[in-house]
Amino acid sequence: MSIKIDVRKIYDLSRAFSFIAKSTPRRALAPPLNTTGDRLYHKTRDALQKWTGLSRSGVVSGHMSRHKAAGGKLTYTIKVQSGWFAITTRDFNARWSRSSPGVSHSAWQGGNTEHGSFLINGVAYRRTSGNRYPLKVLYGPNIARELVRNGDEVRAMQHTALRQGYIPRVYRGLDRLAARAKSSYGL
Repeated sequence: MSIKIDVRKIYDLSRAFSFIAKSTPRRALAPPLNTTGDRLYHKTRDALQKWTGLSRSGVVSGHMSRHKAAGGKLTYTIKVQSGWFAITTRDFNARWSRSSPGVSHSAWQGGNTEHGSFLINGVAYRRTSGNRYPLKVLYGPNIARELVRNGDEVRAMQHTALRQGYIPRVYRGLDRLAARAKSSYGL
């Protein structure tokens, strides 16, 4: 009678674990981060359009960029860069008539009226003195500043996206990797 100890299964198990450890960042962490980041990007874009009162969503997305995560860099970045927007008929539905006290527009989520202002070629202006000239362009919101101003809502969107989107997707990815490693090493 002999006693035989076979450690090949343990060796196969260690190889499976090393496979999971090597491919975890690339296959289990980066894709869920990109999916969750894309959803957060779109929610942020829609919220910024609402907060600024811009009538065209393409304007907001034109000032936003995103850098996706990869296997070696597990960071998803949304950048918002913008200057101040001039109050225009095209972006803020600015309206004016000679009988009104000034230009009415939809900047900052509401009906605002800039007293003593008027429109020239769709852009709102105000006189800086009692003379006819010089004129000053009226500016509306800054997208980057609105993001900072509504920071609590942005953080809430981030936490919700991580809790509801990222973490369940990571678990699913790790389960898939474990199943793949088990099947490929005969466990």
